[in-house]
Amino acid sequence: MSNQKRHAGVQPGPCPVIDGVPVCPPPTEIDIIKVKKVFAECAHSQVEEVFIDFEVNGNGTDLTAQCGTAEVLEEECRVISPGLVKVTATLEVTSTLNGLEESQEFTIEKVFRLARAGEDGLTPQCHIYPSCLLCFVSDEDVVDEETVVTVTCCIGILIVIKLEAEVQLMIPTYGYPPQPPECAEAVGGQCPDFIPEWPPYPPQDRGGNSGSGCSNCD
Repeated sequence: MSNQKRHAGVQPGPCPVIDGVPVCPPPTEIDIIKVKKVFAECAHSQVEEVFIDFEVNGNGTDLTAQCGTAEVLEEECRVISPGLVKVTATLEVTSTLNGLEESQEFTIEKVFRLARAGEDGLTPQCHIYPSCLLCFVSDEDVVDEETVVTVTCCIGILIVIKLEAEVQLMIPTYGYPPQPPECAEAVGGQCPDFIPEWPPYPPQDRGGNSGSGCSNCD
């Protein structure tokens, strides 16, 4: 019996737990795969205050600001000298104020120490994850008879830097995976199914009454 057939029942997921210890069957072969290996990484988080101006009619009372979107427009990650990586990114934040919507771009620049940065073959990769934490009305001013309300948005930013290189690794495997299950077809639209009752007529009078007279009347 071939190893492929012997382990045909192996499925992706956690290994079976025997006596409290995960135990997987032995691999059927050792493959060579080409992947990007992470040789070093670090993470940094910070909060940026972004100011967005709104023009409103009347005064700024009873105004409520809310978070909208926060996304990365451009990013650059490069080694500026051995052991130093510079991260530059342009982000855009959107906020709403009583139905009005405005956006504001801003730029961040940070330099981080990463010991192996600059080594031959290692390429820096940056992953930036912004999140709008809070937006609130912070100022109000009248400019040319227009009321300008300033909204301050607190933007949390997570920066992850990785030093990567493309390598070949020997990995124990179980061969090719089994055929996956059939995909469930998506239901078109949001309307529920219509299953009419049959017959579509009023229920018959089983008491013996009819329009022509009375049966078994007292």
